[in-house]
Amino acid sequence: GRPAIFKVQIKELREAVLPELDDELAAAVSPCKTLDGFKNYIRDEIMKHKQEDLAIQKENLIVDQIMKTTTVTVPEQDIQTAAENLKQGFIGQLKNSGQTLEAYLEFEHMTMEQFEESAIRQAEHMIKGQAVLAEIARQEGITVSDEEVERELRHMAIGYQMDQAKLKELIGERGIELVRQDVAGGKAMDFLTASAIEV
Repeated sequence: GRPAIFKVQIKELREAVLPELDDELAAAVSPCKTLDGFKNYIRDEIMKHKQEDLAIQKENLIVDQIMKTTTVTVPEQDIQTAAENLKQGFIGQLKNSGQTLEAYLEFEHMTMEQFEESAIRQAEHMIKGQAVLAEIARQEGITVSDEEVERELRHMAIGYQMDQAKLKELIGERGIELVRQDVAGGKAMDFLTASAIEV
């Protein structure tokens, strides 16, 4: 409880110096050559992301409204396949950002069992939504070519950091058929959003 005196020696003082906001900085951190161009670029990127978010919200609302008035039954195997695809995709995203699934689970205070249950819930909702969209695509005569399926598989393989042939082997014929349905569902969603009436 007695007072104490501490002696410290300051060896170095540093001051953070921020770079000037000028054309040189803009060219170094962006594809723009001028500061004004950089400001416009940032504004356009923010607007683009907001528009994408609004489009996704609109799509989810349309599908949710349809599902509320529709009874949808899907094969359990389809849900399991979709859940595995979701897990592999998420793990690939983590790997791209230099993280691991184990570190993510620890940070989120989540067990592997909880992670898998979450993937199954998401997959079930997604597959049921796809089934609704697939039926709309069928009724509207929407078709998907083999080239479109291969293009989607190529995008998936890149996202999973996996060889496309290996991916096709992993998901099997049923998984490839689900990809075809997903592409058809995307076209059906485009049809729905174009036909939807804002209220």
